[in-house]
Amino acid sequence: FGICLGSQLLGQALGADTYKLTFGHRGVNQPVLRRADGVVEITSHNHGFAVQASSLGELPTFGICLGSQLVGRALGAETYKLTFGHHGVNQPVFRREDGVVEITSHNHGFAVRASSLGEQVDAHRFTTADHGDVEVSHVNLNDDVVEGLTARDLPVFSVQYHPEAAPGPSDARYLFARFAELVEATRGRARPVTAPHPQKGR
Repeated sequence: FGICLGSQLLGQALGADTYKLTFGHRGVNQPVLRRADGVVEITSHNHGFAVQASSLGELPTFGICLGSQLVGRALGAETYKLTFGHHGVNQPVFRREDGVVEITSHNHGFAVRASSLGEQVDAHRFTTADHGDVEVSHVNLNDDVVEGLTARDLPVFSVQYHPEAAPGPSDARYLFARFAELVEATRGRARPVTAPHPQKGR
């Protein structure tokens, strides 16, 4: 589905090798995204979401922007169109784990509907049908929209905004270090996915 150069550069700064892999490397050779009237839509009866759901838990996953919506859908949630999309910098996002407000960069018109994740266990945690507990880790302070998810039983988390944004804000850059720690913590336990002819990141 794509990766920003900023994400690759931040990963490399942490000592990671980064690769760009085509969507079809998992054996799916049909288009997943199409543009109709300026809107990107999922085709083939949510095929893209089904592929994402089938890979959950195979590898550590950090979803960014559309990636967060794909993670949400893979976990069983619905997505919906915002009345007013989130665009531009200086968007305040509340990080629930410690009460910190991050100033972030956004460019999205859809979001994950928290209540559709499953049975609500407490104020911000839901039990999904197939993937264990999921927490809403971040919310937008302007309109309470879901801005981040963390799966408690899988090596998966996501944010709806852009921690890789350049020239900033940079409040959320820590997420790349968190992902690197998640990769190290799951090394040897996740099932490897081979990919023919990956393009090494710049």
